[in-house]
Amino acid sequence: MAAGGFPKAFWWGAATASYQVEGAASEDGRKPSVWDTFSHTPGDTGDVADDHYHRFKDDVKLMADLGIKHYRFSIAWPRIVPDGRGAVSEAGVDFYKRLVDELLAHGITPHATLLHWDSPQALEDKYGSWRSREMAKDFADYTTATVTRLGDRIKYWMTINEIFCFTYMGYGVGKVPQHAPGTVVQKRKGGDRRMAYWSQASAHGCPRHHNFAARSCWTEERAELLPAESLQQAVSRCLRTVERGRHPRTQRVATTRKTARASRRPRGARRACRGGKIWAGRRRREGL
Repeated sequence: MAAGGFPKAFWWGAATASYQVEGAASEDGRKPSVWDTFSHTPGDTGDVADDHYHRFKDDVKLMADLGIKHYRFSIAWPRIVPDGRGAVSEAGVDFYKRLVDELLAHGITPHATLLHWDSPQALEDKYGSWRSREMAKDFADYTTATVTRLGDRIKYWMTINEIFCFTYMGYGVGKVPQHAPGTVVQKRKGGDRRMAYWSQASAHGCPRHHNFAARSCWTEERAELLPAESLQQAVSRCLRTVERGRHPRTQRVATTRKTARASRRPRGARRACRGGKIWAGRRRREGL
């Protein structure tokens, strides 16, 4: 593949998600994720998937034969902490140890994602998972348990993959949404039909969970992460961006009544309006 326009130090690689490839949905103590539940009601499931759990050695050899040097995979939270909180399944941890050892033996650098949508169903049942602030502590505890056990092998960590896909796309008003957890709500809040739930889970939840998880990695001193000050700034920027509804797919969605009103004003009035408080008419009356 031509790499024109990319710097020489750019890392090319391959990536997967745990539920997409692992299979072994109930082996070695693993319990259901929200995607297990969602895909069974009804649809194609990841119960077997690519059977990566049993065939990872063959899969790694194929990657090596293709010349892949970097591999990003995700770790299944329900495989490490089956109930979402509490006891750790060492059998589940052992699978990832064997996978990473195999990658390293073939000269492939592992990159681990702590969550690629498949959060434990137990926490969705208990308190609504990402809609509750309890999720932040449970996610941080899971992160600590994982990094403590795998940090001697894995140098590069990612916390949460594509927040939009399991928040905004995971909730629907009066109909089943596209993604897990597949929660159906009966009434809307605010302007857009689902924006309120996306905002609740994303703006006030996931950046906090990312912050807690990243700090758990950083304090283990096993992974290359940003310094604490830079991490705080990055999370703050992420939070501000999500709160303002600036996700690429939601740029045109008014998240509050004030911004909805502003979007209907004439362009000149919008320019003259600062923070929704100063109207063009007032500016004209005061001779501004």
